[in-house]
Amino acid sequence: MKKQTDMNDLNSVTLEGIVKEGPWIQHSKKGETQCSFLLEQHQHNNVDGILKEQKIYVAVKTQGRQAKYCCEHLSSSKRVRIVGRLIPVDDDRIGIAADHVNFIVD
Repeated sequence: MKKQTDMNDLNSVTLEGIVKEGPWIQHSKKGETQCSFLLEQHQHNNVDGILKEQKIYVAVKTQGRQAKYCCEHLSSSKRVRIVGRLIPVDDDRIGIAADHVNFIVD
């Protein structure tokens, strides 16, 4: 039997990518502003001497003042850095609850 502790497991994510879709604004039942968007992240892997590109899509959600700012200033193809934590999106997918969203100027 596994011993139960009062401590949470580490849940911290830093991810950089391009806004693929969104942003979408919504409001919680308590009236808090929420903003969601889809982040596209590119990875290049060398497999048997062949460079292959892999794309990963991650749902990102922000809240409060940051959500309002993201919905006003984010658009498709903008590069961002996300710092946050993993959250369940549905039964078989995960997303990120963003604590910080940094806009990257190329």
